[in-house]
Amino acid sequence: MKRNVVKFNKASAVSVMFSALVSVLMLSGCKEFILEGWRESGIDDDVEAYAGDFSEVPGTVIVHSPASSGVYRSTPSLVKLPNGNLVASNNVAGTGISNQTNRTDIFISEDNGVTWDSISSVNGAFWAGLFYHSDKLYLLGANVNGGANLVIRGSEDEGQTWSEPTIIVSGSCHGSSTPVLFANGRIYKAYEFHDTDTNNKWMSGNKAYVVSASQSADLLNPASWTQSEKLEKPAWIDGTGWLEANAVLGPDGKVKCITRLASMEGIYAGYYSLSSNEEIEPGSAKKIQFWGGASKFNIKQDPVTQKYWSLTNYAPAQFKASGRSAGGIRNVLALTSSDDLESWQINAIVLAHDDVEHVGFQYVDWVFDGNDILFVSRTAFDDGLGGANSYHDANFMTFHKIENYNTITTPAKWSHLLPNSVWNGEVVPLDSSGGKGNSSTNPMLISHPGQLVYLAEQVYRGNTFAGKYFKLINDIDLNRFNFMSIGWYVTTTNNRPFSGHFDGDGYKVLNLNISRNDNVYNSNGLFGYVKDGSIRGVGIDGESTISVGGVCAGIVARGNNVSISDSYNKASIVGSSQVGSILGYSGGTNSIENCYNTGSLQLNTSSGTGKHIGGIAGYFTSGYLRYSYNVGNVSTTVTGLTTLGGILGVAGPTITHGYYLDESIDFNNNVGIALSASDLKSSNTLNNLNNGGNAWVADTQNRNNGFPILNWE
Repeated sequence: MKRNVVKFNKASAVSVMFSALVSVLMLSGCKEFILEGWRESGIDDDVEAYAGDFSEVPGTVIVHSPASSGVYRSTPSLVKLPNGNLVASNNVAGTGISNQTNRTDIFISEDNGVTWDSISSVNGAFWAGLFYHSDKLYLLGANVNGGANLVIRGSEDEGQTWSEPTIIVSGSCHGSSTPVLFANGRIYKAYEFHDTDTNNKWMSGNKAYVVSASQSADLLNPASWTQSEKLEKPAWIDGTGWLEANAVLGPDGKVKCITRLASMEGIYAGYYSLSSNEEIEPGSAKKIQFWGGASKFNIKQDPVTQKYWSLTNYAPAQFKASGRSAGGIRNVLALTSSDDLESWQINAIVLAHDDVEHVGFQYVDWVFDGNDILFVSRTAFDDGLGGANSYHDANFMTFHKIENYNTITTPAKWSHLLPNSVWNGEVVPLDSSGGKGNSSTNPMLISHPGQLVYLAEQVYRGNTFAGKYFKLINDIDLNRFNFMSIGWYVTTTNNRPFSGHFDGDGYKVLNLNISRNDNVYNSNGLFGYVKDGSIRGVGIDGESTISVGGVCAGIVARGNNVSISDSYNKASIVGSSQVGSILGYSGGTNSIENCYNTGSLQLNTSSGTGKHIGGIAGYFTSGYLRYSYNVGNVSTTVTGLTTLGGILGVAGPTITHGYYLDESIDFNNNVGIALSASDLKSSNTLNNLNNGGNAWVADTQNRNNGFPILNWE
């Protein structure tokens, strides 16, 4: 077929389109030809400036826009035509665009991705993707020149020319080049309506929907399309609003939508199901375990094995160690798969780089090609010209091939980035059958970290579990994934309490991490808010940290008529309002008995007014505390704060044998008894803590630096 390849004139010498042509021809060994031709025009300096060095860039460069151009590449899309030609597209954005008009550029390869030609540009098309149907190529996405309408364009010459846009949905549309699904005789595409954001949270106003049309319909006729109802993300699901959803046929034959969730950890995706072309199945919204769910991804089903596959920006723990959110980690690309669409595994890391700030392999679109996968990437990488401005502002679109995708493994040089086998984030329902939970002798049993997450979700949704009983039957390792507290409190009318009875039975919660609360709820601990409930026999241990601010404690952040006993905290805690190790803030009448803390505590705030911090509890004024001690450091950023203590931040409850290490605090508010380390370890203190009972034993194996431990340890 004769191609109308883009031509350039002298005036466009430093344009991004010229940069794209240089990129393509350099890969074909044509750099000197291009430079020679432009030297004849007297503009060789500009040409050399855009030439760069792509020798280290992974894959095949389709197009390049140096950072100095003020242009970046986004939203790649890929289609393989029946004749074997590949057509790719990507959005162009940034301050360097002529007339500040966003557009989508179209490229074609007739040799299976070895070389590429730029064949057209579609002004106004954005967040758009390609698909092929009934001898026609389509471009479906937003039209930013017309108010972000969802529009479709058609091409009958493999992308060289395009029809005028047909509006499917008017106004405030948002989405990406996620797959178009062919199923049940229809064509489905998931997109979002961008409503007003709440609490200044990016994209929190998004409402998801699906458009569909009969496969036999005229797709350029707006009357052919049906729009489903809109769905807002339930507040109990972590992350911002629904983003960049995939329409996928589920194992039950229903259309499912799997959405990006911009959460801290990037181990979950959103999920909902259609009950018809117009209706979303009530109660189907939830989150599923999904590696790389914080960034855009595309899911497709292998027509032979029926297995689901995706290429995702899995975020390794090494790159999250500094507190970076998973959505900002796109320097690793992983091939993932699932048998049921709800639990995913990493098959292989296919691209990776150590530079998280300036390297990204992102917004990937891909196709099956026999035993291989072909994909295009929005790539930020070193180009010999200073590289990309950031991982986000990509300077390349690149093409790649994964051979024998079903058996690929991670190269040894990247194996250290793979997740551990502790827990992948899967949410597991609790078993309440047979009356489980109705009594202390028949409690709901918790053996999996996903069951704690499920409990937190159910409390968030309004189930207080009043009068219900729970029991750990083994240690629970939360793997330092960001944890949503069980219960939360904002005001007397805006809260979700846990009112059940939780028996740790002498087991530990390991590696608890609360590093960001994506919502406004400021009570942060294993339990965020407990009202008329009890917690006993649990230890917060391992590499546990709470650093999100607000009212914080290892066991119960906020309590109202709560009983806490036979428990300990070893988490490091930083709060900004009320801070304790066992209890942060209390209302009503509460009790703490046989508890200890070794974790460091800090009140980080600019004003001490109304703020409290204590080694066992922060603000605790009514009830009793007995047979408990603290050896963890207690500190504040407020100079001269008097509501700081080794045991409590304020006097009030009856205290019996409440001790603290005299060197653990700088200020003594005279609440509790200060002891030296040797005195705290003495048999006399152990006898006082036991008070005739046997809750405490000596640390004969030095597991707690010689300080008394609970007998269940």
